[in-house]
Amino acid sequence: MKLNKNIIPAILLTFVNVLGFSILIPVLPFVIDQYGLSQVWYGVLLSSYAIALFFGAPLLGALSDRFGRKPLLIVSHLGTLLSWCVFAVAYFIPGSIILFGLPVAVIIILFSRMLDGITGGNNSVVSALITDVTKPDERGKAFGLMGATFGVGFMIGPLLGGLSYQVGFGYLGTILLAMLISIITLIAIVKYVKTPIVEKSEESWQKIAWRKLNIFKTLSRYRNRVVVRSTLAIKLFVVLAFSGFTSVVSLHLMDYFYLSAGGVGMFMFAIGIYSILNQGFLVPRIIKKLKGPKALLLGSVFLAVGLLAVSLAPHLWLFVALAYLFSFGVSIIFPTIKTILSLEASDREQGEVLGLDESIQSIAQAVMPFVSATLYVVFGKVIFIGFSLFVVVTVIPFIVMILLRRNKKLSKYNNEKVRATAVIIKNNKVLLIHRFRDGNEYFVLPGGSVENKESTEVAVVREVKEETNLEVKINKKIGDYFDEFEKRKHCLYKVTVLAGELRLSGPELLRDNDKNKYVLEWCGLEHLNDLLIYPKSVKEALKNL
Repeated sequence: MKLNKNIIPAILLTFVNVLGFSILIPVLPFVIDQYGLSQVWYGVLLSSYAIALFFGAPLLGALSDRFGRKPLLIVSHLGTLLSWCVFAVAYFIPGSIILFGLPVAVIIILFSRMLDGITGGNNSVVSALITDVTKPDERGKAFGLMGATFGVGFMIGPLLGGLSYQVGFGYLGTILLAMLISIITLIAIVKYVKTPIVEKSEESWQKIAWRKLNIFKTLSRYRNRVVVRSTLAIKLFVVLAFSGFTSVVSLHLMDYFYLSAGGVGMFMFAIGIYSILNQGFLVPRIIKKLKGPKALLLGSVFLAVGLLAVSLAPHLWLFVALAYLFSFGVSIIFPTIKTILSLEASDREQGEVLGLDESIQSIAQAVMPFVSATLYVVFGKVIFIGFSLFVVVTVIPFIVMILLRRNKKLSKYNNEKVRATAVIIKNNKVLLIHRFRDGNEYFVLPGGSVENKESTEVAVVREVKEETNLEVKINKKIGDYFDEFEKRKHCLYKVTVLAGELRLSGPELLRDNDKNKYVLEWCGLEHLNDLLIYPKSVKEALKNL
């Protein structure tokens, strides 16, 4: 597949976003030490940024749906530039000036990190921009490139941060460099970023802002969207473990291997090379072959093994080598999650769903730096083993549960095997799914298995949304029909389309390949006799409509 040139601005924005954030990673531990504070305060600074980002990410994502991507990107980067200016002020305030038991300089730094966080949730806007300019089958590769770009930024940022810290001006040199990056980014956004015209919500920005701040209410709207809900839960567990490690790895490198800021930057440089190798070459092939939950399972296994392995490494060279394992794991997990979410969301939901993804990540990043730093001060590197066990206990069983559910050919409802099936008719044509599987060719109606404790009415609306991206309402129930071959009942409903652009989505899109094709087709009712439609009882019901 050729590179879609329209994603280049989004990829470049990802690069500078990561560069601006990661440049502080090797510097902050030394800033805290400079003011004589406990390492716990390193976790506090990281958590403050993430807490602010938690509120900023869904807000910016939703506002970009209302006002467009480019204006929100400009506002976001202006906030980042202002935050660096505030950070620079702290350098000139003596550490001996105390307020509320803390050096005033540290209080100013804390405020600057929160300001950057509240305006820095533009990753959701960039992700939405990618979905605007790509087709569904291009998004796996696009988000893979986004991950590779993250690796490049994560490689160069800490290295620049560590080196700029050591040039003689302390952390002021790092801040001035970050300010320069922000200014260049702003100029590039204004001159070069072009966004396509997308359907915008007519809801007022005040209502959007208030509604998006309530993440739990937003999540409740997806309570019947099993794939979205499950994927966001997996994201939470993975980021809790991964963020727990990355929050204190700089402290570990300083305490156990006596690295300077430049040395920590070099370690991050190595991690960035791993990410480029993974995201640029290996991960896109793995995601294309495995897809969905299987790719998530593979990534989670590598993450758990990697976290365990680095905790046992007695030498720096071995620690760096074993770090590849967890790097490979997260390189698979993160783009897979974004791909699944973007495929499950309608065009108007892209900003909101990807904003939720950023918010879930922010929740974990808000909690874990402080928790990890505190645990690290008490237990040292033993906490890495705890993170590994956490992945094994939470993430992997969750993914296995999804795999088992998807692999079940039959679902139970009221002790019966039931499929909720939709009849969608438009201009005297009925919507069918044209199947090509293992050399066989046939047609089925949209629909799927009824899940436990789910009514057939709820199931048919959900299945149509998952398979075709269409939002529908039920007109009437046509009847129940028994499939002699699969030995299960089909509950047939006539439905009307309310909204949505017809396209293959959900699990069917993830399973779609040359040997197992799903094609959505409108077929004239007068031609139904000529088609092989399963099951036969449903075909007969269609002919009698």
